[in-house]
Amino acid sequence: MHLFPNREPRVPRAVRLAAVGLLALSLPALASTPWNDGDLFIGAPNGSYVVYAPDGTFKETISDGQGGTATTCAFDTQDNLYTANYESNRVIRFNGEVPHDIVQTIQTANGGLETIGFSDNGDLLAGHNFANIERLDAAGNSLQVTPVPRVDHIDLANDQTTVYFTQGAFGQPPTIFRLDTTSGQLLSNFATVPGNNRVHSLKLLAPGDGSGGLLVANETAVLRLDGNGNVIQTYTTPSAGGFFYQMALDPNGTSFWVNDYVTSNVYRFNINSGALEAGPINPGFGGFISNGLCVKGQLTAARDFRPPPVPLNTKTTALPVISTPLSGGQLRVTVSARLEIVSANPTDPLTPLAGQPVSFFTRLSGNLICTATTNSAGVATCTGVISSARALLNLGFTASYAGTAQYNASGDYGSLLRLLGALGF
Repeated sequence: MHLFPNREPRVPRAVRLAAVGLLALSLPALASTPWNDGDLFIGAPNGSYVVYAPDGTFKETISDGQGGTATTCAFDTQDNLYTANYESNRVIRFNGEVPHDIVQTIQTANGGLETIGFSDNGDLLAGHNFANIERLDAAGNSLQVTPVPRVDHIDLANDQTTVYFTQGAFGQPPTIFRLDTTSGQLLSNFATVPGNNRVHSLKLLAPGDGSGGLLVANETAVLRLDGNGNVIQTYTTPSAGGFFYQMALDPNGTSFWVNDYVTSNVYRFNINSGALEAGPINPGFGGFISNGLCVKGQLTAARDFRPPPVPLNTKTTALPVISTPLSGGQLRVTVSARLEIVSANPTDPLTPLAGQPVSFFTRLSGNLICTATTNSAGVATCTGVISSARALLNLGFTASYAGTAQYNASGDYGSLLRLLGALGF
């Protein structure tokens, strides 16, 4: 959404030029300060952003050097800032550390760069207003371009392939669309909200697959939709000018930020209660200018609401025992086991699993013999002392791996004959 023909109502040129001049006169001098979680990055004229603390304290101004419209911004996992420039179709990466210099310029496809975001593996997604949704790697290489007639804002689901997007076009139903980026095919629409106001920025809520609903900027209000697309909550404030546009989920996990295009005010609302928690924060350069908004540490469905990984199966194999009789009816046993990852493909070879604890117990009574950590070959070896009678009565030993969130548990039994041999049977 910009001041382009056939898009938004145009503001007189004299007013726009006066606003740009006011910005140049009123903004503090360029500084270089640390960026903290919760800091606001508000799009300003001429490809620049003004940075504010969440309490409304001005911090600095940065510029992408491109001129034109700063449409949106996002952060990578190293807290570097990426800003999108509409006219040049470029993404500019700023160093997250002081002095926040520009360290990369990424040329995306044509079509008016409106929105960007990141996948879990660091790929950059770019939505072009009149053309497509593009996926690029961290080096800026284009990996995939999916034609879409119009894109206003996007949000990538936690499955890393489903993109929720809006079109923000006049005369079209206010619909939230879904696209499978793997096949390039449109999926069933998520929802069409009531009324005639257009829909713009949208943010999936946990767990990030649509089942938890989402927030969508609907101009006069922000709407919360449930997993079935029903409007269940509305957020607004009298000081807004009636054009909520860009949003970001606060790192606190309970709030969201939204800007108002008419006034350039920025607000923070509590998601559950709907209470206005902060704002209006006004960057001081007048209305009908600010498009971009992001928050350092902002939460995203693709990276912060990821489903837990499916644990991998493992196999524990008991290895031959080394046993030495001791005085007093005692037996020193050195026990070993190999721990490996089992592939989902049964024809794939097993993979050694290193750095995991394996415990060894007497088989029937369950008395601990010893515990060891697997080495690079996946083998755990340790030595313990048990009574010869217990060795006989327990019929051997058990090698047990308890498992983790990533790996399933497994176990195996050691051979009785190897223990009996040490006792001279």
